[in-house]
Amino acid sequence: MSKIIIEREELQQRVKDGAQLMEVLPAKEFARAHLPEAVNIPLAKLTEKTIAWLDKKKTTIVYCYDYQ
Repeated sequence: MSKIIIEREELQQRVKDGAQLMEVLPAKEFARAHLPEAVNIPLAKLTEKTIAWLDKKKTTIVYCYDYQ
């Protein structure tokens, strides 16, 4: 797994091209605000089982937006 920082325009294009977008903040924070098309799997619940539904043939972009 590699860490890559991308700009907003590239993120939007990648999602448009089929990338999966996943936010790992707690559900309460996800409900308050998240990027369109994003799904939430809180980091504390991130396991092989909770991500089994992801399409392994697609790029998955994982992000965490923290107000701090």
